[in-house]
Amino acid sequence: MQQGDALVSLDIKDHLGEIKSKTHKVNILQLEKNKIENTLIDDGKSDPAIMKAANGLKLAEELYIQGKKDLASQEALLKAGAIAQGDYDKFKATVDTLYKEMEDARYDVENVQKNKKKERDDLKIKNEELASAAYELQMMEEKIKQSYLEGNTIIANVESGVVYDIGYQGGDVVSPEKKVLSILDLNTMVVEAEVSEEFIKDVTMGADVEIIPIANRDKSYKGKVSRITQRAIQKNGETIIPVEISIDNNDGFLMPNFNVDVMIQMKKEHTILEKQRYKSWASCQL
Repeated sequence: MQQGDALVSLDIKDHLGEIKSKTHKVNILQLEKNKIENTLIDDGKSDPAIMKAANGLKLAEELYIQGKKDLASQEALLKAGAIAQGDYDKFKATVDTLYKEMEDARYDVENVQKNKKKERDDLKIKNEELASAAYELQMMEEKIKQSYLEGNTIIANVESGVVYDIGYQGGDVVSPEKKVLSILDLNTMVVEAEVSEEFIKDVTMGADVEIIPIANRDKSYKGKVSRITQRAIQKNGETIIPVEISIDNNDGFLMPNFNVDVMIQMKKEHTILEKQRYKSWASCQL
């Protein structure tokens, strides 16, 4: 498999339909948010609706206070016999009306304040709904913007690789809980070797390695020690240290899970007999 090869064709009409529906929902939520914001102000000034109600309350209070003063004067005139009881009663009724108007204005202020608080709460909720929907839309859009997708086709996005763990057959419905396939990048394939503790002191990072596949001993590959695990483990009664070896000249013959022999260039020179021992302590696999 080479880079750009078509691997799987997907039917993404339903997914595109979901994106369209989610986009419409985001647009509606944005309009609803704008509508709420238009009734609120965010520039630090007093809200016009609250100012209007407050001014109405202030005027009603002033009229009621003045009315009570005038009523006291009318009461003095009544006691002096300067006005009739009926005239006094009419004036008192007017003052009573002023009191009711003042209480109504106070209720209006409280009601406007409650409504504005509710609008602020609604705006907070709407912002949360919009953020959630926008995030879901972003995730849905990113699913079809992957490097391994061209339109509705999954393509190989590595220079050279092997397809494995295919999870579906033609016509199956793809589920987010199950992957479609896996690709192993052959250019990043490494040899995993197990070095006996008696030799690990002579193994260094970057040491040259010769790699010989069991499948074809006429082939030989060059590599380097790329990782030495900082932890020893027990295996088959022996203490070993896992190491990883990079492959410099993989020609495509080496495949995952191939068994290989490796010969690591040690700090010290060893005899041919000792090289044979390397094969026994270096249990290797790609």
